[in-house]
Amino acid sequence: EDSREGFRKSLMCSLVEWSHKNGAAAVQTQLTLCLVSIAIHTVPVRWPDFFGDVFNLLEIPRPNNTREGNSLIVLQIFTTFASQIANPPIELSPERSTALIAAMEQNTDKLLSYAEHLLKTGSYSLAATNQSLNCLLA
Repeated sequence: EDSREGFRKSLMCSLVEWSHKNGAAAVQTQLTLCLVSIAIHTVPVRWPDFFGDVFNLLEIPRPNNTREGNSLIVLQIFTTFASQIANPPIELSPERSTALIAAMEQNTDKLLSYAEHLLKTGSYSLAATNQSLNCLLA
């Protein structure tokens, strides 16, 4: 179990690391899909605090000391998670689908509040605004 947790943390830190590199969008997308795929197989039984762990990404320091990149990652992960639940790449049992939807619903208020906060502050870029809207619509 410790190795799984270590791998998940390493993957999330890699997402933050790659998010500030020019031309790394494809790598970031693949890392996001990998993280979401792991979540689909483990939330909520073996990864009960997936959403809390994703929100903790906001606290990881970035080289340029901005939180916007981390905000974009958080929104991208949640948008991808919702999309993958709606149209899973693999067949999920009805029980698994129900568990994933319930986990997402338990965190919807926090996610919507966060996306709304990003939109209201107006201090973020167009990319963050677009990702916030995508997240709200997902």
